[in-house]
This record gives sequence, structure tokens and C-alpha cells, in this order.
Amino acid sequence: MHSLLRLENCQLRIKNTRIFSSINLVIPKHKVSVLVGSNGVGKSMLMDMIAGTLSPNEGTISRGLSISEIGYLSQGLELPYLLTIQETIQYYARLLNPSLRKSCFQEMLKCFHPQVSDIAHKLKTKRASKCSFGEKKLLLINLFATYSPFKLLIMDEPTAGLSPSSRSIYRELCDQVLMEGKSIFFSTHHMDDIKPSDIVINLDELNDGKALVKSQAVFKTTYK
Repeated sequence: MHSLLRLENCQLRIKNTRIFSSINLVIPKHKVSVLVGSNGVGKSMLMDMIAGTLSPNEGTISRGLSISEIGYLSQGLELPYLLTIQETIQYYARLLNPSLRKSCFQEMLKCFHPQVSDIAHKLKTKRASKCSFGEKKLLLINLFATYSPFKLLIMDEPTAGLSPSSRSIYRELCDQVLMEGKSIFFSTHHMDDIKPSDIVINLDELNDGKALVKSQAVFKTTYK
């Protein structure tokens, strides 16, 4: 596998607290890499380091792409409360892909997952503040996956709070991203989010300087 990004002996300290010690990690091209680990182990901080918003105190991060080619969907990102769903989709789609400036709402939805497109149609005149958490998150993920110009998409707990059917849609969107020749790195607590072809990285063991990469079957047996 060709590497897209590599961390070598990376250490991170926040004030006097050691977060990471000697992390070594490779993210391959054209694959889905899934980050797992116990709560509070530092998954979000590791994603910040990979995305370039946080720098290690020691060690090196070698990227086979520029920072501008990395897209990061953090847990705290929300849809604008005062905009309708139609206005929100038009705003973000044009922001991510300027070529869509003259495209209408209906044309934008043609690239959406069919079920998410149906949701967007039903909610188009509704303000984001009136939509459910799951509806907003699924729309945001679809926008990010469909119109993102980035080569590496990083998503922090994208399926948290989603129903099993919505999590299934998320994985179908991941497949779409891979078909476009891009790579994905996301974290999860849901073992059903993991496919046999995924690269699974356990941060609990990575933090001891060892990269644990397992198949889905072995991983589920070990971490029930």
C-alpha cells in the first residue's frame, strides 16, 4: 500500500500532561482507515495533528499532500441555525465547489445519496434549528462527502448519534468517496461501522508506540 501520510515517533504534551508518546502511524492512499480507542485516549487530538491544526512536540509528520488537500469534519461542526436546509445546502455546496455557483437546488441534490436527497427535499424550507440532530448530521456528512475537493477526508465520530440505517448510508457515502480516488480517516465507537477492507487502528495500543492493525473479524472478536 502506498502511504498518504506518516507519523513517526510523534509525542504530544498539553502543559504538563502527556497525551501521546512515540506514536508511529501510516495512513494509506485510497483506503478507509478507522480509528478506535477508549474515551479520553486522545482520538480527536490525533485527528487535529493529522489535519495540521495541532503540532506534535516531538517527532515528524510526513504528508504526501498539502494541508489544503485535507478536509476535516469535526464533532462540533453545526449547520447554520438561521438558514433553511435549502439555503444551507446551496451555501456549503458552492463554498466547497465554486463551479456550482449557478446551479440550482435540484441540480445540487442529484449528487446526493437518494435517501438523503429525499430528506433534503422534505426539509428544504425548514430552518436547521428545527431539524433533528440525525437529519442535520446526515446532511452535513453528505455535503462533505459529495462536494469536498479534498484528497483526504477526516471525520471525527461521524456516526455518533445516527440510527443504524443512517450509519449504513454513511458507509455507502464512504464507498462513493473511495471510487473518486480519495482516502478517508474516521473515528468511531460503533464496531458495525467497520468493513473487512478497512484499516483498523487502535489508539490504546498506538499510544504505547505500537500500531495495531486488524481485520474486522479479528477486531470484533477482541473488542466485544
